[in-house]
Order: sequence, then structure tokens, then C-alpha cells
Amino acid sequence: MKKFGKFCTENHRLLWAGAFLLMAAVLGINCFLWKIDPLKGTYHLGGRIAGVFVVLLILLLAYAGVMAFLFFKKSDVFKKHQVKIAALSVALFGMAFMFVMPPFSCPDEKYHFLGAYHLSNMVLGVKDDTASRHAMVRKEDADFLLNEHPGIDDYSLLFSAGSWTGKADSELVLFEDEKYYDCFYLGYLPQAVGITIGRLLGLRQLPTMMLARMFSLATFLFFFVLALKTIPFGKELLSLIALFPMTLELISGISYDGIVLGMSFFFIAKVLDLAFMAEKVKRKDIILLTLLMAFLAPIKVTYLLLAFLMFLIPKEKFASKKEYIISAVCMAVFIGTVFLIFRLGKFAEYAAGENTQLDYVDAQSYTFGEILKDPVYSIKVLVNSFWYHAGFWFENMFGAQLGWVDINVPIFFIYGFAILLFMTAIKPAEEPVYFNAKNRALLWLVFGLIAFLIVLSMMVAWTPTGYPVVLGVQGRYFLPILPLSIFAVRGTCFRRSEETTPWIMYGAVLLNICVYLSIFETVMQRMGE
Repeated sequence: MKKFGKFCTENHRLLWAGAFLLMAAVLGINCFLWKIDPLKGTYHLGGRIAGVFVVLLILLLAYAGVMAFLFFKKSDVFKKHQVKIAALSVALFGMAFMFVMPPFSCPDEKYHFLGAYHLSNMVLGVKDDTASRHAMVRKEDADFLLNEHPGIDDYSLLFSAGSWTGKADSELVLFEDEKYYDCFYLGYLPQAVGITIGRLLGLRQLPTMMLARMFSLATFLFFFVLALKTIPFGKELLSLIALFPMTLELISGISYDGIVLGMSFFFIAKVLDLAFMAEKVKRKDIILLTLLMAFLAPIKVTYLLLAFLMFLIPKEKFASKKEYIISAVCMAVFIGTVFLIFRLGKFAEYAAGENTQLDYVDAQSYTFGEILKDPVYSIKVLVNSFWYHAGFWFENMFGAQLGWVDINVPIFFIYGFAILLFMTAIKPAEEPVYFNAKNRALLWLVFGLIAFLIVLSMMVAWTPTGYPVVLGVQGRYFLPILPLSIFAVRGTCFRRSEETTPWIMYGAVLLNICVYLSIFETVMQRMGE
């Protein structure tokens, strides 16, 4: 008995990790033994679909088991290989989400797919109907547009051998059912590369689609790893955000959100490195930051204000005051030029003050002219939006509603991620206090301005005139600036042990296994509806 007590004392962290892993496994077994309503049919464990998900579940649980042993039995492993472990975790769960979320079930993925297809057509010399924004696609690609609300039928097609083998029909047709998104080319470049490779190899629609998704995931991982290697502190924060279910859905689908998030992380990481670690700011550093923002702003203009984080860098780190001014001017001119070249037309549409006809409702949107004409009412609409919808945005940011805001994840999983996020806001005891009051004020200012622009942009782009709150805002829009709010409060009050950092990563892995099972169970209930 004494030996057992000694073993428990020496390995208490490993035992706690094993207990949580066992809970996740029990949840998984319960999910797969669950029966669908008899009037609709029965979900059999022996089916091909269930078999694939059982295999994926076993792999995820095995990975969590290895993490538990390495993190809590050999405590130095996490500290030495934190970047590799984080990248592997994001890659593994990103691949899992590719299969748990069938094609076109992610937010606006159909339109992003057409946008990437348009860029692929430009590479291959195929002319689209640019006036109406209709793309030429292979007939098979047009026929394969799956239901936006995934069900068993979609999974059956996803795991059918016939969907992956054979040659695709190369005949092109004009797809007029939907318009492609008009986005800066870089936002769809990785996905377009995957689609182009699939078309050149004659692959069928499903493997072509998955290639586009894989290139999107790989691009995020590229910037994510660079950010982790660059940022001087807060690696666990970026890793946790990357493991949010919402983030995994975005980076494993065909959209520009993963690229925006990855580039934002890298930009923030580089600024913090220059502000608190680098002895001097070199020209190549300014060129890198300028290029990052010049590519990021045309994709999502609201994140242009991240450039103000440059004021975190002390002037003394530049060679001279003259170089500081020249760097700032050159950066502003270059970013502004790139933005005007690629997004002037879109910006002019909104600035012209013309109402946009909304597709989802028989109404027109607000205009900047209307907002400025009655600023008191406009401010009231914005305040109402934050007052009534902030809770939804907060939960949605983690992934409480996935897909087309129609796959609900149990709220206790979401608040599990919220607790982990709170832990990242507490500074490890060994970490110095980097931010002073001025720095924190700047972080809050940039965060607040970007959040305000996000809501304002959706007021113009998505909200019917006269509506008392702004519609269309989702929590995922705040993910690129979330690190700013956490860093702004980090180290102000509490301290935590460095030994708690592996728990953040491990907790995110276990919660994602539960979310993965929850999504699968939700989709199975739909029975293809």
C-alpha cells in the first residue's frame, strides 16, 4: 500500500492526465454505441462510416496518451519540443476536421471554392464571366456541390472508394448557381494550387477538393510555426488559439481565413520579438513586416490597423531617428499602394454611398452616408450589437456553432477552452513583465479599433437598413486580434507555475477529441437532411 501511495505521489500529474484521457475515451464509446431514432434508421457500429471514425478516434486517443506520458512523466520534453508538438497537434486535428466536416460544410466554403477555382482558371488560361463573377468549372465539380448541412449521405460519399478513384471529366461548364468571392489573389493562392494540381492530374472532384484543403492547412502551419519560433513569450497562447474548434474548421477548409490568421500571428510575433528581444531593428525586419501587412490588408482590410503595433518597438532600436521616420513612411506608402491597386474598386463601392442589395433578404444594406447622416442612431445600433450579441461572438469564437452556424457543440466543452484561455492570461512566475501601462493601452486601442471596424463593416455589407443591431458578425472574425487582448492583461495580477503550461496543450487536445465526437454525433442524427 505504501508503494502504491508513493507511486501516486510521484506520478500524480500522469495519473490526472490518464483520468482525463479515460473520460474522453468513455465519451467516445458512448457516442458510438448511441442509437438513432428507430423511425429514421439505426446507426450500426460495423458500418464503413463508423469504422473510419473509430480508427480516427483511436488515433486521436493514442496521440493524447503519448502526450500524457511525455508531458507528465518526462517534463522536459514539452519545453524542448513545444513548437513541434504544437504544430503536430494542429496538423493532426486539422486533418481530422477535414473528414468530420464534409466538403462545402464549412462557412461559405462553396464560394471560397469558386474563388480559388477562378484563380486556377487564370493560371490555366480559362476565361470566366468576370462581369457576373461566374466561374467555369468541370462538370463533375459543378455536380458535386454537396449539401451545406452535412449528413450521413455526405459521409457515405466521402468514404466511398468510387469518389476517390478514376479520371474526372474535363468538360467545362459555366457555373451560374453561385458567384465566386472577389478576393485578393494571395488569399486563394494555396487552394488554387491544390485545385490546379488536381485538374492537371485528372483527379476527381473529391481528391481535388481535399488537395485544396491540404494546401490551405499547410499554409497556415507554415506561418504558425514561424510565429511560434519568433514570438519571445506566449507560445502556449498561440497554440491554444490554433487548437480552437473554430480555428481548426477554418484552417482545414477552403477559405482565406486560415491564411489571414497565420499571417496575423506571424506579424504579431515579429513585432513582439523586435520590441522586447532584438537589440536592433534591421532593414530586413521592416521589409518583412511591410510585406506581411501589404499581403494581409487587401485580403481583410480591417486588420490593417495591426500595423499600429509597430509603435511597441522603441525608437532607440533603430539606427537613427531619420531611419525610424523613413521606415514608417515607406511602410505606409507601400502598404497603401498595394491596397489601392488590388482593392480600390471594392473600397470605392462602399465609399460611393450606394446601398447594397442583400441576397438573403429583400432589403438593402446601410451605407456610410446613412451612418454619417445620423451618427447618434448609428452609434446606438453599434452599442446594441455589442450589448446583445457579445455573448454569441464570444462562444462562437471558440467554436460553439460550427458549419453554417448550425452544428452546435456542447457549451461545457466551449467553456473548457475558455478556462484554458484564462490560464494563458496568467503569466508564468518565471516570465518577466514585458508590457508597461503604455504598451497595454496600445494593445487595447488596436484591439478596440479593429473590433469596431469589424462590426462597422458588417453593418454596411450585411445589415438591412433600419435594423436595430448589426447582423453577420461572427466570433471567428476576432481570432486574429485575440492575442492582443490576452497580452494586454497578462501579468497584471496573478502568477502560475511553468508546470501548468503543458496542461493547456493537453487540455485542448482532450477537448478537441470530445468536440470531434460531438460533431460526428450531430451529423449522424441528421440522416442526410
